[in-house]
Amino acid sequence: MISLIKIMARTKRNRFRAAVRLEREHGDITFVITVCSIGVIAFSLVPLFFAENMTATMKSLLGFFNVVLSICIICLTLLQDSKKREKKSELFRRSGLELIGVIHNAKAVLESKGVTEEKYNIIVERYIRVLTNYRVAHEDVDDMINGARFNRNFFKKILHLAWGWTYVSRYRIFFLFFCLLLLGLICYVYNISIV
Repeated sequence: MISLIKIMARTKRNRFRAAVRLEREHGDITFVITVCSIGVIAFSLVPLFFAENMTATMKSLLGFFNVVLSICIICLTLLQDSKKREKKSELFRRSGLELIGVIHNAKAVLESKGVTEEKYNIIVERYIRVLTNYRVAHEDVDDMINGARFNRNFFKKILHLAWGWTYVSRYRIFFLFFCLLLLGLICYVYNISIV
């Protein structure tokens, strides 16, 4: 019974971790879409205010940036819509909350010292019912992050936490890479030396 409670508790933690991860991913994609939209507006307004100082090459480069940012907006919007992260996050939360109820029931049975095979089977059936009602599966990274909390090996713990952090924020890493690329291109166009 104790091993079943540990398994259910780990599943519950993974469910809540997955809900948080999906909410962060949704927020990260929304942030990148917002910044790309601001970039489209800014690149459209730059030729209006600095028309006399701009060459034809710079104007065509700004037009190219507008096209690239517009394509990024379309792709990220379609990706965000297809993943349905908000709905999955809500399902993970509901599943985690129901698992809390099953765990409390199992602990009450264990504390009353009335563990029979019938009661054990009832708890297992409730656990399986919760898992089948919410047909969403968390990813391995959720288990890695939760496993890192209980891992005694320091290097494995750091590796799991680092992988979990970069996995969650990969859209921000994409955004930072895109900004550095954009900064490099602007420095190239204006012949600015960073070093």
